[in-house]
Amino acid sequence: MNLFTIAPDQDFLDVLADAMLAGFPLEADDARPPLSRWTVLVPTRRAARSLQAVLAAKMKAKAFVLPRIRPFGDVDEEELFAGLPEDGIEDAISAAGQLHLLLGLVRDWAAANPQENVARDLIGVPEQQLQMALSLQQLVNQMETEEADFSKLAATYDLELAFHRSAVLSLFEMLAVDYQRRLRDEKLMGPSARRNRLIRMQAERLAAQGASGPVIAAGSTGSNPATRRLLQVISTLPQGAVIFPGLDAALDDHVIGPEHPQFAMATTLREWSVPFATATTLGPPAGGRSQLAWAALRPAGTVASPVAAHGGLTLMQARDQTEEALAIALRLRQHAVQGEGPAALITPDRTLAARVQAALARWHIRADDSAGEALAERGLGSLLLMLLEARRAGFAAMAVLPLLHHRDCTLGLSREESKRFSALLEIACVRGMPFGVSLADFAHLAAKARKEAVENRHAPMVLKRATADEWDGLAGYIARATTVFQVPGGIAPLTEHLGWMDATLAALAPEADDDTSHAVRELLEGLKSDSRFAPPMLFDDAALLVAHHLRRATLRAPLRSAAKIFILGLLEARLVPLDLAILGGLNEGNWPAVPETGPWLNRGMRKAVGLQMPERDIGLTAHDFVQGLCRSNVVLTWSERLGGKPSLPSRLVLRLRSTLEAQGVAAEMQLDQRFVNLARALDQPSDFAPQRRPLARPVVAARPRTFSVTEIEKLVRDSYHIHARRILELEPLRDAQSEPDYALRGSLIHAALAAWAHDPFTDDMAGNVRWLLKRGREAFAPYMHLPEVSRFWWVRFQRMARALVLEEAKLRADLMDVKTELRGQHDFAAAGAPHVLSARADRIDILRDGALRFIDYKSGGIPTSKQVEAGFAPQLPLEAAIASRGQFQGMAQASTRAAMYIGVSGGGSKPVKVNEVSDDVMALANKLFAQLEALLAAFQNLGTAYVPRHNLTLEGQATDYDHLSRRAEWELSAGGDA
Repeated sequence: MNLFTIAPDQDFLDVLADAMLAGFPLEADDARPPLSRWTVLVPTRRAARSLQAVLAAKMKAKAFVLPRIRPFGDVDEEELFAGLPEDGIEDAISAAGQLHLLLGLVRDWAAANPQENVARDLIGVPEQQLQMALSLQQLVNQMETEEADFSKLAATYDLELAFHRSAVLSLFEMLAVDYQRRLRDEKLMGPSARRNRLIRMQAERLAAQGASGPVIAAGSTGSNPATRRLLQVISTLPQGAVIFPGLDAALDDHVIGPEHPQFAMATTLREWSVPFATATTLGPPAGGRSQLAWAALRPAGTVASPVAAHGGLTLMQARDQTEEALAIALRLRQHAVQGEGPAALITPDRTLAARVQAALARWHIRADDSAGEALAERGLGSLLLMLLEARRAGFAAMAVLPLLHHRDCTLGLSREESKRFSALLEIACVRGMPFGVSLADFAHLAAKARKEAVENRHAPMVLKRATADEWDGLAGYIARATTVFQVPGGIAPLTEHLGWMDATLAALAPEADDDTSHAVRELLEGLKSDSRFAPPMLFDDAALLVAHHLRRATLRAPLRSAAKIFILGLLEARLVPLDLAILGGLNEGNWPAVPETGPWLNRGMRKAVGLQMPERDIGLTAHDFVQGLCRSNVVLTWSERLGGKPSLPSRLVLRLRSTLEAQGVAAEMQLDQRFVNLARALDQPSDFAPQRRPLARPVVAARPRTFSVTEIEKLVRDSYHIHARRILELEPLRDAQSEPDYALRGSLIHAALAAWAHDPFTDDMAGNVRWLLKRGREAFAPYMHLPEVSRFWWVRFQRMARALVLEEAKLRADLMDVKTELRGQHDFAAAGAPHVLSARADRIDILRDGALRFIDYKSGGIPTSKQVEAGFAPQLPLEAAIASRGQFQGMAQASTRAAMYIGVSGGGSKPVKVNEVSDDVMALANKLFAQLEALLAAFQNLGTAYVPRHNLTLEGQATDYDHLSRRAEWELSAGGDA
């Protein structure tokens, strides 16, 4: 047999290319055919491209035709069938078609086996059905890859009895019988089975007819049976050669477990009954780095020879993965600036890979990522995913909103128009609204917001500034969206649902035309061709299925010839020449991954059907580690914490470090933390000056001179609020569909009480309660579908109503008339500048002697008399001052006899609480108004600043503008005034 190996510390493709150009594997007396007649099989397409580049570089300016360089399994079928015309072979079912087929079988099985608990869990639950189909697809592909016998599946359950044995047995029978029959009916094969069939046919053709030129199989370890058979045939060809990567001949007589790097090659050689020593080393013999790697991972019972080969080897330990990614990016950046050849991060951890990409972007470095980018996260792919999720959410507002904000979603309008209307829609129809709002409510809510913008002075400024044309445009925009999102109902073939998705995407984003858009449309077309395998389904089920395919699809950018920074997976990195290799994410559980038998077969069952143990994958990743470790310039990195939890370095790292320590390199000397330390320092400010409490002193001309009585309380307690709201004109956005809050509860109670104040009030207390409850139901009705409103707020309102009627009876004793929601205003001068004080009174009682009584209802806490006297809650006294100095609409100036806060929370032992603010309301009103004049006069002085949070009731109380004043910084650092 013509068996060879190349030492791990040699550049595999460079050695192979030199050998080929020197005539290998030909004998000296063989006639040497041109390179164009040679065939070279390598593990991946990337390795094939790399070998082509290496050969071209070595030939320099000479003209030549490259050999046929192909990955294993990438068989030239025309050549194959020309040699064996009688051996026709079916096409392979696509991965999507295979999943659709299994999904239909799972649904049929669940419907036919309602007696099984598993089946009952599946019926009517599309998410569970899809997960079951995916799990079975994984099992099928693994069995086909390893050429296991489906007919033995049922027999595996004779090994042990489980309570769900009958369900699993019938599922196995479905795979062995129904799945295989459906494939035969369609004249198709499983993709892995077809690949193996082609490889075996290629092997048999070579065995029977030989080859027209040299055949070299390079870099494969023979990890599955079909590949091992092909390697065996190639090794026996007169001009054939099999080259193993990094075979350690010294392990010939030792027992090698599945977790060992040499396990796959040992399995291959022992299946052929060939000793390790049969393999001849191409190129230089294994050097110190190879000896170090083999010593670190040697099997139990072997003795390592002392070596000193850690030059060019760097170990970095980061505190967390963010720091690890930044340190890796810094090292790659250094190479991009100083290095010449290619450099790569090699990792199985996609989270780390994404973080490194993001870190490199800060220096405008783009790495070619072998895994590509998720189609669901880019352009039209993300728009389609949002569309599917919005439909499955019943087009709820919070699902529709990000869809309409998507960059590509224009609904046929210009990008500027769609951006403006989607922003206006968010403010008018989503923010400040409770849960339950959906697309169907948008037209009504937009009309309501338009009316509110005109009639309600507290409406958001964005709505007040909207023009009539913008409101009309918003109505048309909502009509377009409502029409586009009309989804057909009922069960239908998958292809019909795909057609709706395609048409809706075209309506949402008619101008989208880039690589992502083309990839999405190709995906939909491919799914349409595979839809014949899928069962008829509801649209929501189809949306779930298509969303799965979308998340699995990737978009790979064309390989840039000038690129020299790469991110590679373990398979993609095999044989690729690199000047710098960074092996990242070397944490236990990542590299190697935790071995899992899967949900269907335990170890005994896997052995019975002929499947490898899951530890075999540890051996394969350990081999990748050895090959990477033996590169001339390599960095190993890991983190102390992953996902916020402590994490251990990989067992591969631990064994390497133990070996280095045994050879005299102390543990503290093994780490090179230069780039880790640089990553830690990179985002640390060089000089930090603590922020002080802001003192805003705008020019006097910009300071407001019109105030409502509620704004006066803000001016007294938190004058920075007035600066931000009135001068900077910054308004906090209402929460987007937040939980029902106290503000909503207060507005509902106030609406009910304002309406009830004009209802007849008689001696029939029960009748009065019924009137109040009637007004309460009218106010609460739009929100009674919310559990918090119906089960808590309404119950409290009912308790409050009975107590309030009793309190109202006392108030009615001296009452002549009741006015509600009246506006009042008083014009006056402060420091010679005209000012206006306005109010909107909850309730004004006109007593029989013509005096007034002001009442303010509070659904939360009510101010104390001390707070009112001190001027921290001046609302009612200032309303009394307006009534005596200015005018409330429709009323003459009058004196106020009483002012009271009535708490209507409905909670505690007192559902209604009353607090009269003062025995002499007018004296208090005159006092506070004089203080107000002095305060406003002070703010007409440039030296008076607007200060945040200077008189708040509670120190920890949050305000709308804490973030603007940078409260957290100045409170925690220095506090105080600047």
